[in-house]
Amino acid sequence: MDDAAPAPLRAWRCDTGWLVWRGPAASPVPDGLGLRRVSGQPLPDPPGDYWLFGDDGKLARACETMPWSVEDELGASAFVVTDGELVEIVVVSHPRHDPVIRETVVARGLQPVGDGDGDARRSISDAIARELEKRARREEKSARMGRDRVASIPGALETYEGAGDDFHRAHESLRNCLAAFFAPTYASLLHALMLFGARHRGASGEWRAALEWAMEPYVAACRIAANAPQSRELRDRAWETEPGGHVVPPAQRPHARELAGALRRVHADLLQAAGWADDTDARNTAIQYRQAAAAVDASRARLEAASVEGSA
Repeated sequence: MDDAAPAPLRAWRCDTGWLVWRGPAASPVPDGLGLRRVSGQPLPDPPGDYWLFGDDGKLARACETMPWSVEDELGASAFVVTDGELVEIVVVSHPRHDPVIRETVVARGLQPVGDGDGDARRSISDAIARELEKRARREEKSARMGRDRVASIPGALETYEGAGDDFHRAHESLRNCLAAFFAPTYASLLHALMLFGARHRGASGEWRAALEWAMEPYVAACRIAANAPQSRELRDRAWETEPGGHVVPPAQRPHARELAGALRRVHADLLQAAGWADDTDARNTAIQYRQAAAAVDASRARLEAASVEGSA
């Protein structure tokens, strides 16, 4: 919902304070989920977002519609006002199980706040304004922390002309992921990608050609791990590692070894992340990380193959 165009004030006195309607659900429930009541009856009204304030004017709970998808599970938590109560309805759908529906009463004894109750409406409006200001500060802090995480990776804010469209897409995807939330795997992937970018920017001749050949599966690994578009096609690629004329000149082999070492660390990080995903039954995520790890390993193998004497 756009806070610049607030919804008309609709509020109720309840048993714990004040309930305020913030507008239709900002995160709509997927149509295929079949959101309904435990009785099987449809909802009396479309889901909405509500804020529940205590008598002290502080937000006690943000009752906001939240759909989710985890592996094969699809679900949503939605809120409706009916029969003088705020009700939370949770629906969970799984292809291997029957749907689960739960209802919980969040607030009881709702009494509408009329237009003539000026004192109550002013108090509620002030409480909303304080909460909006608090959220704006929190969002700005989160955005600043995200920018700082990206900036902490050497070279992450630079541009790498000539590295190719796939490189730039991988670079942007990883930066966006790391800015959104901290994950060591994203930081590790981005760090090694920037090493590739820095070496490629100053490379020429055989060294440049060898780097581009070695970089190809690594860029694919970054896009797979970041869930970038077309990653499904990238996962199915078979990465050959025979040099095929790609040679790392002797003077550049220390840099190739540095890159290969970084790739080994990324490979280990991805396998560790896959193990954590397995531990939480996130099997699809685990598969994705292992596919990315295989592509990273192919990148390392290409660097090492091109560095062997007589590989031309």
